[in-house]
Amino acid sequence: MSTKIAVCSIGKNPINLIQNLIDYDSTIDLSLIAMNILDYKPPEIENVATQWQRYELRNVLKQLGIFENISIPESLIDLLKQNDTLDLDDEDLTISSHIDQIEANSKDLVTSYNNLQKDTKYDNVSLYPLITTELSLLSFKNKKYAPLRYYYTTETLYDEALKEENGKKKRSDKKLVIENLDELKDVKFNDLAYDAIKEADIAIFVATDIVSLGTLTFAKELFKQIEKLDVPLVFLSYFQEPNEAEKEIASVIGFGTSITDFSKELANIMDYILLDKDEKDSIDKLRESGCRVILEDLKANSSNLGENSLLRTIFRIGDIQTADGESSAINNLEDTGLAQLAVEINSQLKEQENHSTAKPISQLQESPKEAGKDTDAKDNAEAEKTEEVVKIEEENLSDKSVNGVEEEIREIVENGFLALEEEEWFDTVTRAIENCFEGKDDEAINWLIAQSSLDNDKEVQIAEKFISRWIEMRTVSLRKRGAEMISTLASTHRDSYKQILEKQMINTVTQKQEDKRRLLIPLFSILNDVDNKFGEEIIADITNKLALLKNDTDGALNEKAKLTILQLVIDSNRLIKVATVELLRIFVAKPNIGPEIWNILIAFDAGLVGIELVTHFSIDRAEEIVRRASLLRFTGTYYTILSKVIQSMKEGDKTALSNVTGAIIPEETLRKLERLQLASKVEKLKMVQVSTLAESLGKDVKYVERLITELIVNDELQAEMQLIDDNMYLVSTDHQ
Repeated sequence: MSTKIAVCSIGKNPINLIQNLIDYDSTIDLSLIAMNILDYKPPEIENVATQWQRYELRNVLKQLGIFENISIPESLIDLLKQNDTLDLDDEDLTISSHIDQIEANSKDLVTSYNNLQKDTKYDNVSLYPLITTELSLLSFKNKKYAPLRYYYTTETLYDEALKEENGKKKRSDKKLVIENLDELKDVKFNDLAYDAIKEADIAIFVATDIVSLGTLTFAKELFKQIEKLDVPLVFLSYFQEPNEAEKEIASVIGFGTSITDFSKELANIMDYILLDKDEKDSIDKLRESGCRVILEDLKANSSNLGENSLLRTIFRIGDIQTADGESSAINNLEDTGLAQLAVEINSQLKEQENHSTAKPISQLQESPKEAGKDTDAKDNAEAEKTEEVVKIEEENLSDKSVNGVEEEIREIVENGFLALEEEEWFDTVTRAIENCFEGKDDEAINWLIAQSSLDNDKEVQIAEKFISRWIEMRTVSLRKRGAEMISTLASTHRDSYKQILEKQMINTVTQKQEDKRRLLIPLFSILNDVDNKFGEEIIADITNKLALLKNDTDGALNEKAKLTILQLVIDSNRLIKVATVELLRIFVAKPNIGPEIWNILIAFDAGLVGIELVTHFSIDRAEEIVRRASLLRFTGTYYTILSKVIQSMKEGDKTALSNVTGAIIPEETLRKLERLQLASKVEKLKMVQVSTLAESLGKDVKYVERLITELIVNDELQAEMQLIDDNMYLVSTDHQ
């Protein structure tokens, strides 16, 4: 059976990987997808073939040896050189001209790629365009213009400004302006390219420049399609230092200029990030964002597995059996960065023995070779062990009659997940959980729910097992699937799943399990996306427990707890609100621990903290809390903003409140503002008719009655409503 690998080439620089994959084994079906988001056609010159500027495709074709299969007249080369604005070498000019001629004789872009594929010398290679949408991204600066690709490649604009008769107005922008960027947001994968990725055993996205990566993440629909992929996704970073044009383009579009600036986006869509050894300084920041990072020699240029650890790592991630019979189990990789985590995972009730289809991989801080590990020896030993196990299993199977095997399969199907006589209950649970993750049986989850309902011990065991298995998952799709199933299981057994998840996170702080903490944080984010109500409950409880941790030595534990809270909530305004509310509630229960709580709160936006402060406390109480926080006096604008929020709320000035916070005022706060305005109107009155109040406020009577009820319940107004002569009155209880 052939192995299917998809490589999406992004950027203007060639890479070694493609040729190494082809030379390694002819049974590999390689789908090469060239990113053409920034491509363009310069104006046609009479009697000269235009240069079809598909940089990624041209680099791919060079690596496939297409130059050996094509030729153009020497006279045409001379003519191309005369009109070449990009200073291309002979090989690039030949390929560009050939591409253009094929395009001119093809009905569409997909046909062009198919025809180009025939020029390669490989039958097992397929070429696809990333997108087929024609974009017109133009750059303007200092009354000049050029297609965005041209400016980003040459760092220059056309000598002549774009003429008005071409349908464009003259531009006098001194700074770079990019036109038609909105076209990027809606582009989608070419259907054939997307199908090739979905059918692959592993998909590799290769980026060699920052602009191509930035435009890919800027294309929202493309990004969403990548998120939905259910194959192992690997990102290879071949970044070089961006030139001035690239930095300028990045600034205009609104993305960063280094791989760490894309850490959140990459964590959301890629299962693994492979960095070159020279980029090891980026590891910590990427991992803090939830990326699973491995250092490799990305410049390796050999199809020999013994000399190319990059190929070996890719095969292991994809669980691909290599041609030489080497064991491809991903857990053969040395864990040089997470030794403690490896011990914990391996000690969880022989889980590795029960997960034959799992493909976990550890986050490596350095390559096995750098760590001084003899990986080849270990790999060979593992391969021999695997072959021996397979041999024994085949011998055992041969001893059974065909009818016996069929009978055993039928019994398993009929019994579902009821334990077989020779199978322990916990083994059946393990099998059910595996089938849940693999999507093989819709009844697996229902069986687990039913078993959890039998008694508390079984409920806890299933919850612990399921969560432990979920933590091991390394692909984005399996993590999302696990979160969805945990949400389903927690719908009937909420407390167990909640307590175990909270304990897992809190233990990483108290027991200083740094690597496991980094592993868990993105999982909690995924769970919150799947079930925000359940996710918010967990975040609230974790915030409460971490905020109250005590460290009697150097305070390091408190700082780690603070960092963990921030990492859990920082990407969601809703979760920041949840954490803020929970921290403020601590002031009520434990009024003497202000400094510890403010140490966390000052990391959040002062306006938002102020809003929650005045919403959940009386104005007097809010003023007292801020006044007692001596730490705030040294925070400058933070203290000022909190004071202004309280003052605006006290004065009932909604406009001032909005201006101070710089945000839309939440409905809950607006209702409290209305209640306070109402209380201010009636505080000096002995009795007033509710309809009169409603009319003065310009509100419906029923709405005002609800406000009055909230005021009384919250002890914000000492009064009661009474029916007098068929009219509803608000009567002060202080004057009865």
